[in-house]
Amino acid sequence: MSNHVTRREFLNRSVSVAGAATVAGAAVQTVAAAESPQPASVQSAPTQPSPPAASADDAAPSAAPAEKVPCGQLGKAKISRLMLGGNLVSGFMHARDLRYVNRLFRAYMTEEKIFETFRIAEEHGINTVFETGAAFVAKYNERFQGQMQFIPHIKVEIGQGEQSLKDHIKQQVDLGAVALYVWGVAADNLVKAGRADEIVRAVELAKKHDLPVGVGSHSLLVPIEC
Repeated sequence: MSNHVTRREFLNRSVSVAGAATVAGAAVQTVAAAESPQPASVQSAPTQPSPPAASADDAAPSAAPAEKVPCGQLGKAKISRLMLGGNLVSGFMHARDLRYVNRLFRAYMTEEKIFETFRIAEEHGINTVFETGAAFVAKYNERFQGQMQFIPHIKVEIGQGEQSLKDHIKQQVDLGAVALYVWGVAADNLVKAGRADEIVRAVELAKKHDLPVGVGSHSLLVPIEC
């Protein structure tokens, strides 16, 4: 029997043996890997939630208290030297012929905005509203434990009966007034009409309620006459 192997046969046999060896080697590695002990899996420690980052407000020192408006004594009441005018509460604005201003203001100055105004005012020591807005002052004080005070006006008209004037003054006092004053528009009209005596009568009737009483005006003729 001849042992002669041609070159083609040698190459074919070599390729077959090499392929079988590769498959066998891979199988051995797979079995070895399966039989070798596996290291215990490392479980990561549960992640702890990071503490919340301090905000700028938390880190910053507390704001200095607002500087307070100085007060003066008016009768039994302590009144801030700066007061809130009732126009900015009731919405009766001095707008000349700009008829839309009052509607625009009332749309902006809601009840909550009025209460916000009172709160900011109190923070700065302003403790009194004068002229109009008694209902808002009372509601604010009740709802927010405020200390806002109120000085209403007295509306005096020419030919007004004494009982009518007395009732009107008492009504204003019952609003929680800490003082009273004759409304500036009324005083202007009375002096212009030569009826300053009506102002005197209103002041004397109001003084019976043991409250400070003043006279408002827009015209210099009123303080000159009084």
